[in-house]
Parts: sequence; C-alpha cells; structure tokens
Amino acid sequence: RMSNLFILILYCAYCCPISVREMEPNLHPDVVGGWWFPEDASVDARRLTCSLRAACAMSGVHLQTGPSHKVTSLEFSDGKCTGVRTKGGLTYNASAVLVANGSWMRDLLPLPVVAHKGQSFSVRQPKHGPPLLNRVLFAQDTYIVPKADGRIIVGATVEVGDYSHDITPRGMMHCMNAAMELLPALADLPIEESWCGMRPTTPDKVPVLGATPWGNVFVAGGYWRNGVLLAPKTGQLISDLVNQNVADKDQVLLDAFAWERFMEKEGGTKLRANARWASTMYPVQQRSKGYGISAAVGTELGFYSGAGAAVEERKQDRDYFLGSPDSNGNNGDDSSLEKAARMGASDIAAYSFDSTDNIEKADEHGFVDEKGNHIKFDDEGNPINGDVEEARDEDIDADDTEVIPTSEADTETTSQIVDNNN
Repeated sequence: RMSNLFILILYCAYCCPISVREMEPNLHPDVVGGWWFPEDASVDARRLTCSLRAACAMSGVHLQTGPSHKVTSLEFSDGKCTGVRTKGGLTYNASAVLVANGSWMRDLLPLPVVAHKGQSFSVRQPKHGPPLLNRVLFAQDTYIVPKADGRIIVGATVEVGDYSHDITPRGMMHCMNAAMELLPALADLPIEESWCGMRPTTPDKVPVLGATPWGNVFVAGGYWRNGVLLAPKTGQLISDLVNQNVADKDQVLLDAFAWERFMEKEGGTKLRANARWASTMYPVQQRSKGYGISAAVGTELGFYSGAGAAVEERKQDRDYFLGSPDSNGNNGDDSSLEKAARMGASDIAAYSFDSTDNIEKADEHGFVDEKGNHIKFDDEGNPINGDVEEARDEDIDADDTEVIPTSEADTETTSQIVDNNN
C-alpha cells in the first residue's frame, strides 16, 4: 500500500492440502491449502508489558496508575501545552507531552479515533502428548495462536464503537465457531480465560503519529491490531522527534502518518482510497451507533459450508462483475468494469506522497470529455462533472487500470504516480 515509502519482503510458500496437513495434522478436512510464513512469530503482550514496566522502574521512571491519575485534559497557554490535568485534580507540568491513550485519544485531542472492541479467549493444551497446534493460524474471521506456556489464544470479534468491557455470549460463540471450523479439536480443550480489548482505529486503518499543531504535543495511536508489534519503532520515532533528531528515512514515515492528513485540502481522496482497501480486508462482526462510528470501515464476512461454497460465491461475483449471467439468470452491469477502472485510477493518484500540486493534478485522474475538460469522480466512481459517455476510450485501459495521460503536460505527473505505485 505504501511502496513508495518502503518495501517489506517476507518469504512465504504455498502449501498444498498434503503439505499443510503434514505441518498441522489437526486442521479441518475442508482446508484445501495455505500460505506458510516461516519468519512469522507472536509476542506475549502481557509479559512484554511487565518487562517494560520493570525496565522503566530500573531506569528511574515514575509510573502513575489508577483511576485518579487518568488524564482528563491538556493545559495550554500561549499556544503551548504546559501540562496535563488528572481526574484527581493534580496538574503535571511538562516541556513535552505525548498523547498515546489508545481508543480514548479523542477525549484529549480532535482526532478521528474510535474503538474496535475485540473479545478473545484462551484454552489449555494437554500436558502430555503432542501439541495440538505448532504454528500461528490466521484465517477468515479468526486467528489461533499457540503460546510457549501451553495456552492457545483464540480471537477475535471486531465490534465497532463498543467501549464496554462486557464478555458476551454472542462474542464468545463467534470466536468459538470460527476457530472450531478451522481446528475442530479445540472443542474438547478447557477454557482458561476470556477477555476483551479496545483497538484504537482511524478511518483509514493507518496510525496517527508525530507532531501536532502545538509544537510540544505529540501523538502516537490508531494502530488497530498492530500496536504492540510496532511499539519499538514507534518509541524510537517519538524519542527522535521530541529530541529533534529525526533521520530523513524516518521523516518519510512521520509524514505518511501525520495528523495533517485529516485536515488537508482534498485529503479525503487518500482517506477514501485507504478505506476502500481496508473494507475488503478487515472483517466487522458488529457495529454500534454513536458519534464517530461512521468513520470506521470494514465488511461483514460470513462462513462457508466448505471450500466449494467459497469458490462458487467468488465465481458468481466475477460473473456478475464481468457482465455474465449469474446462477439466477441476472446479467451484470457492463459498465461496472469501467467504473472499477476509474476507482483504481483514483486510488493510484491518492497514494502519491509528492507535492500538493502533483496530488491536485493527479486528482484529475487523466480522464477528459470530448471538450478537453477533466472529469472527477465520487467515492462510487460516478462522474461529478463532465459526461462519462463522452470520455475518450483511449483514456481508460481496463486491463491494468493504469492512468494514461491525455496531454503532454500531464505526462510527467502521471508517470510519477504510476512509478511510485508499481
């Protein structure tokens, strides 16, 4: 998604049904294959937190915890933050303040962060005999993580806008059913613990990190499920930023995740592109109602009775998308492919991190009507101005949804966008 920022290469290998069962014999018979990431690993967040707390104490850091020390407001004077006020009435003065209070960031600053509640549980593997599971499993709507101490972690629901700490029958049933469809032997293991947590989530599922409009206030949050995984790099980035010692390669990251993306002119184009991608990747089981919930994205995903059912549904989707009759005899819309090409071109333009001028030029998409006027499109790929039917055919290459420049003046900007996103 951000190939112009960095390239991360992970080795992986496809496993056929025989190979995948050699690695994990207890998988459900309907599993027809998988991808193996040998470098993938997991971390025990609780043990890591305890270790971090001990390291801080040994370094002389004073930790203030408990309800009375909850920060309720930031104190400002002359455009700078002078300190933080707690629920107990105390004010702590500070030369620099980092706001990193997870799903509650909006209580202190105007940030579009909302909680995605997740319910999970753990079971205990038998002490004797071979382990039930050796590797982390990640599948549709579930993940199953074996731990070194014999526990198996199973999760998790995605409940948008729910800030409650309740463990519900529906949430547990969702986790259990999803996990047992992947690993049936879980059904006979004793449940050891259940819990829930809040994932701080931004509209585009991307962190908000770095400086703010106030010079000595910094933010780090909105990591969704990846906070503990990205904590070391986040700590290094924020430390360097506070001490005004940021390397050029790190400044690129800070710029990509900056607060300003929520306020810049035309910034919604990039947010829509990220939201569209996220809605195809992240499942949402339940949505709550309330302020800010509309900012969350996701798609409701269900389960299939078997691999054949999943293949058939994908085939129906493709047939409808390409205009072929579906199983009910309904023909798809032939214009849907053209619309998808325009949306793809819009997303390509949105991912350019060049100057504002280039982004504004890219937002024109390279599509024109017969009079030479640029055509803009809304979230659904519908024209805002101009006439789609009058757009020249050569402006759209449906095979690769590449932006094709319409004039010599557009060539440099458009080529930059395509090169940055290959």
